[in-house]
Amino acid sequence: MSRTLPVPVAAGMAATLLLTAAACGREVDTSLSGNAATATPSGSAATSAPASPSGTMEGSGSPSPSGTGTGGGSGLATGPGSLTNPQVTTKLDDGDGQRPEGLVLEPDGSGNVTFGKAHQVARIGTDGNVRVLGTLPAPEGDATGPSGITRGTNGTLYVANAAGSADQNGIWRLPRGGKPSRVAGLPADAAAKGVAIDEASGDVYLTEHGKGQIWKIRAHDDKATLWAQGDELAGSGDADGAAGGGASGIKVRNGAVWATNTGKGTLVRVPIDGNGGAGKPEVKATDLKGAGDLAFTQGTDDVALVTMESENQVVRVKADGTHDTALNAESGLAGPTSVAVHDGKAHISNAGTDDKKEPGLLVADVQR
Repeated sequence: MSRTLPVPVAAGMAATLLLTAAACGREVDTSLSGNAATATPSGSAATSAPASPSGTMEGSGSPSPSGTGTGGGSGLATGPGSLTNPQVTTKLDDGDGQRPEGLVLEPDGSGNVTFGKAHQVARIGTDGNVRVLGTLPAPEGDATGPSGITRGTNGTLYVANAAGSADQNGIWRLPRGGKPSRVAGLPADAAAKGVAIDEASGDVYLTEHGKGQIWKIRAHDDKATLWAQGDELAGSGDADGAAGGGASGIKVRNGAVWATNTGKGTLVRVPIDGNGGAGKPEVKATDLKGAGDLAFTQGTDDVALVTMESENQVVRVKADGTHDTALNAESGLAGPTSVAVHDGKAHISNAGTDDKKEPGLLVADVQR
């Protein structure tokens, strides 16, 4: 899904939930095709304080992997959905722009990532080798480039791209062995952030970080429409820019779209009604400072993990909305931007920190 991104400048999405099983290659391919269409209106090491929930959650460089256990750190979550035995498995080169933003996994456990600074999509193998799959056009102005990424069942990758221009903004597609091309467009001032596929319908959902919106791209239809907005998805309105951004990470689960809100530090559920429209957004967890990407674990307690890049934490959010710290800097986190779960393990992308640039990937065991 994803770091806290500044809003692109017009011409005139720390907590992240674990990726669903869709990120492990079981997503429905949207088969989006054709020319891009312009969108039209219609996602501290100390333990966090318990949330006040409003409801109940439903169920091609070649870096050498370090393979070194870092230790979990003190005062971390235990029990179902907690993370143990964290290890930094891959170290990346910040000098080459290899600061990962989004992350989605292949069936074999290798990771597809976006490098916003280098505006690239790359695959990091289980051996730690990095292969660039495609390069998107350089973003304009203060736009941040590619961020969120998801995967169709045939291996096609879909990328949220904040390019700062009407002809480049929106969802991009990268088929296996092919070149990236835009699928659906967004307005020039839109800050495309997170992206997710609905397994049931094949529809694609995208968060717009600056205004705090969720856009929808229908399966087999290269047209984006504004699907949901409101106070629950809008940012905090801080004058500092990125800190006030809204909807960020996004997942589709059990007939609803889930999104984090970075500026307000919340987790929001938006029901999908019988006609595919958006129901009333509901805040399900609070006090998630700088919430970024999100993903659900596959345990019986339906636990979610959220990345909080600014706090250098990954937080476990329970079904009742309460949460605690799952990993922190002592665990090996260095600016966590995205998280994905596969085969009992949580994969986390580190973008590096300002004082200690250590971009790479970290893997931990998910407790049942």
